Amino acid sequence: LVGTSRMLTVGVGGIVRNAAGHILLTKRADSGLWGLPAGVMELGETPAGTVVREAREELGIEVRPTRLLGVFSGPQYQLKYPDGNEVQVTSVLFECEWVGGSMRPDGVEALDAAFFAATALPPMFWVHEDILRRALASPDTAIFI
Repeated sequence: LVGTSRMLTVGVGGIVRNAAGHILLTKRADSGLWGLPAGVMELGETPAGTVVREAREELGIEVRPTRLLGVFSGPQYQLKYPDGNEVQVTSVLFECEWVGGSMRPDGVEALDAAFFAATALPPMFWVHEDILRRALASPDTAIFI
């Protein structure tokens, strides 16, 4: 548990595309907003291992990180939760390939999952929307902020 102190945390997400180039998003149970397949890194894990675990746990799919797209951090990524918890998230974003499994949102953290065109994204969790848009605007260069 975070408690009510201020903390740093590492979140890891992945951009998974289908054959048409559409981006996989999950509908988050905590807010009802859409976001990237993502989660918080656990002790003893690598960032790549985190995105693999989160995709498996939340969506039932196996992914393989293929490229680092960026690392995003700073005061603009501070979050304050209704319970008083405050965190500053360092987000690591990978491009991932879907290599196995059948999509089955877990119903606990992910209520739904679907592919969307980059030009027709649904309402998203603001951190995920920000890092996704930054990554899409710089497709050939990793971003470090």
